[in-house]
Amino acid sequence: MKTLLRHNLIAIALFVLALLSLPLTGFAQDGNDNQEKIKSMQAVFFTEQLQLTPKEAQDFWPLYSNYREEIKNINQQMRTLESDNSLSPEQRLSRKNQLEEQKLSVSKKYQEQFKRVLPVAKVAQIDRVEREFKMWILSQVKQRP
Repeated sequence: MKTLLRHNLIAIALFVLALLSLPLTGFAQDGNDNQEKIKSMQAVFFTEQLQLTPKEAQDFWPLYSNYREEIKNINQQMRTLESDNSLSPEQRLSRKNQLEEQKLSVSKKYQEQFKRVLPVAKVAQIDRVEREFKMWILSQVKQRP
């Protein structure tokens, strides 16, 4: 068991080193290739930070992808709402509150689903790890030539 864990950690470390050696130019662009690189880096970052076992990672990533997709859709609706001049300010505020409640509902729903595949202590760290990953990506983009 320890040997397997050691091999997994070595594989993750090598993968991280390989990803870090990739040029970061163009991360700000919307290319699918760059998005895939970021997703790969995110998988490594989360796996390391949350100390996911292979089984946990296998069960977690499909759920997390669905969660992020739902949150992304709500965020897009919120951005669209900000520029929607067909609504009165009161209607915009009301719709914004509905979307915020919807986002909270999605978060609660996925917390429960995450708890089915991860220990609660790991689920409690997901938001922190997301923030840390975003900050890490931003620092990488700022450092590029």
